[in-house]
Amino acid sequence: MKVPFHWLNEYVDLSDVTPQQLAARLNSVGVLVEQIEDRNPGITNVVVGHIRSLAPHPNADRLRVAQVDVGGERLLQIVTGATNVEQGSVIPVALIGAKLAGGKQIKHSKLRGLESEGMMCSADELGIPGKDLPVEQREGVLLFLASTPPGADALELLGINEVVLHLEPFANRPDTLSMLGIARETAAALGRPMRPIPTDLQESQAESTDRRVAVEVVDSALCSRYTARIVEGVKVEATPLWMSGRLHAAGLRSVNNVVDITNYVMLETGQPLHAFDLNRLTGNRIAVRPAASHERLVAIDGTDCKLDERTLVIADEAGPVAIAGVMGGLHSEVSLQTTTILLEAATFNAASVRRTSTRHVMRSESSRRFEKGLDWHGGDFASRRAAFLLATICGGKVAPGMASAGLNAPSQVSVVVRTARIDGVLGTHVPPDRVEAILRSLGFEVVPLSPGQLQVKVPTWRSDVRREVDLIEEIARHHGYDNIPASLPRGVTLPGRTHAIDREEENIRDILAGIGLYEAITLSLLAPQAYERLRWESDRDLQIVNPLVADQGQMRTTLIPHLVAAACHNLRVRAESVRLFELSKVYTASTSSSPTAASSASTASDGSHLPPGGAAVSEARRVAVVMAGPQIDFFAMKAVVASLFNRLGISVNTIRPEGAVRPTLHPGKVATLKAPGCEQAIGFLGALHPAVLADLDVEREIIVAEIDLDAVLALRASAGAVGYRPVSRYPEVQRDLALTVSEDVLCGDVESVMVAVAGQNLTGVRCFDVYRGPQIPEGH
Repeated sequence: MKVPFHWLNEYVDLSDVTPQQLAARLNSVGVLVEQIEDRNPGITNVVVGHIRSLAPHPNADRLRVAQVDVGGERLLQIVTGATNVEQGSVIPVALIGAKLAGGKQIKHSKLRGLESEGMMCSADELGIPGKDLPVEQREGVLLFLASTPPGADALELLGINEVVLHLEPFANRPDTLSMLGIARETAAALGRPMRPIPTDLQESQAESTDRRVAVEVVDSALCSRYTARIVEGVKVEATPLWMSGRLHAAGLRSVNNVVDITNYVMLETGQPLHAFDLNRLTGNRIAVRPAASHERLVAIDGTDCKLDERTLVIADEAGPVAIAGVMGGLHSEVSLQTTTILLEAATFNAASVRRTSTRHVMRSESSRRFEKGLDWHGGDFASRRAAFLLATICGGKVAPGMASAGLNAPSQVSVVVRTARIDGVLGTHVPPDRVEAILRSLGFEVVPLSPGQLQVKVPTWRSDVRREVDLIEEIARHHGYDNIPASLPRGVTLPGRTHAIDREEENIRDILAGIGLYEAITLSLLAPQAYERLRWESDRDLQIVNPLVADQGQMRTTLIPHLVAAACHNLRVRAESVRLFELSKVYTASTSSSPTAASSASTASDGSHLPPGGAAVSEARRVAVVMAGPQIDFFAMKAVVASLFNRLGISVNTIRPEGAVRPTLHPGKVATLKAPGCEQAIGFLGALHPAVLADLDVEREIIVAEIDLDAVLALRASAGAVGYRPVSRYPEVQRDLALTVSEDVLCGDVESVMVAVAGQNLTGVRCFDVYRGPQIPEGH
């Protein structure tokens, strides 16, 4: 929220307070000021001038000589080449000695023999971007309204001398998205009264609004209140520069006086408004209803919106004229030909506006405020304020009354607060009169009930205050957190405990790090193309509908892609070897979460692919290892996995995968991990397929493994703690056995037989060499 300092001064007297002092005070009461921006880039000595006469230059065809009243004792002679000024024009004048944007300095000069005592200024020379101005003000000298007094500070009128406070609004305080909301906090923080805002209307004798326009709310759950007011005889023209200057400082561009008034009141009160050209609406009935699936609307910004039943619209008898709470339609917008305004003020459902603005990719200042939830009563005040300005600035005549529809006004919330409870929560004594003063300064009504109790009526704009503790928070903020004495907590303290699963995970990390692996931490989102590069079938149900980053559009179902990418990067930068592991979570929508080598995309229980959005997403813990380098092969990965399970005290068999092998892996260098007595595999290990390595442009073999950590932890729980076993008194004996076997005999089968026969005295067995040659029969 951008808060111009001089604009804020209209509501609270800040004549003796600097912006820096105000920022410090607001920060002390919990209103975060992130930045103080001085909008003046060094421009000085620019005032308002009235052109009293304008004559051709005697020595130049394209120059004219103006006599300009700048509020001094005499008129100034200024030679100009501007074509958009005439006698009577009111313009900004840079006096002798003035500095303009870009460092230009105005000096006494002669143009074709005539003295020039200043310069008429364009927007560019005053550092105002053209995009922030109406089209008619973008070329030539800036023009003020005729009522602007000569000699006035033009920099003040244009908002150039403004200092802007950038505030971080409270997430649950929609009222702080308004100048009045910040003014209330400022008045309370400084202990000063609020200045009144003029809203007195002199309504015309015309037919009342509710007789000329009927308003209907079809779904009151999506729109709790809709009001319309008619203003006739409006003259649409350029906005007074004092108003457009404030809008520029607050971050909005100027359009015309009618549109700018609605934006000005929105920033002032926090209530978005919309002005329709009444003569461009069809019929005399306005309906707030869900759109039909066949309807379309061209928005003010030119976007052609395809509507459906999820979109709440404002419609006349011909169809939608605005998307409720988001943006108006191009057909009914205010133009230079507009003379009669239908002024809308409404309260829409916050969640509905949020969904609509996101779906149509239309974020606006209006939707930003509606999404926070607005005060039901705020529409009336904002409508009266805007009608007052339309009558004052645009010469409009306000028709009597207004048309309205929707729910009845909600009852005002009342909360009882106890002074003893205040002291107990804050840990310090706050005098009762101080409590009352703080609450009243923030707009609360306070009525003493009994000694030690106060009945507090919550203002309708404070939707965040519903409990006693909410009021105590308000008291704490404005009493001052620095005034609460620091004290150490009292009571019995107990040592913290680590969850059993966390202890097991740390143990596994320690084991893998002790083996010589390095832990990696990767993102839980990745691009679908990451699976395609590995020829890894992924679960399409887990794609993100609206990802923040294009290459992070899917929730990961495995840890392998990110680790392989990290390994490839290290190999490309000439790392000698890569030994990485990651212990983290993956996401699955399938009925099975075990990462078997033969598993495919997520399927339902009948084998069909799960429909998008039809399966529940669950988390699963995995540990994955990726290795590459000299002397690193399938057996090296097998040794790492065996060491891990051995340290964990779990018996796991390495067997040939059943069925087809995942195309990511080499069909001759892959294995499935199974625990004795378990049907379901708990992991796999294998080398990447040569075709995958070619796609990755990597020459060195990469070995991967992934283990279902949830299954491992379950096995650990059933196996119990790993007990201590004394070291044997006898030295270890190693034997090299050379066996002649048929080529179709698996190494794992040989090992299984040895383990079964040798019994408990066997500590380990591994295949370390395979030989084929003349001394061995063919096929063996």
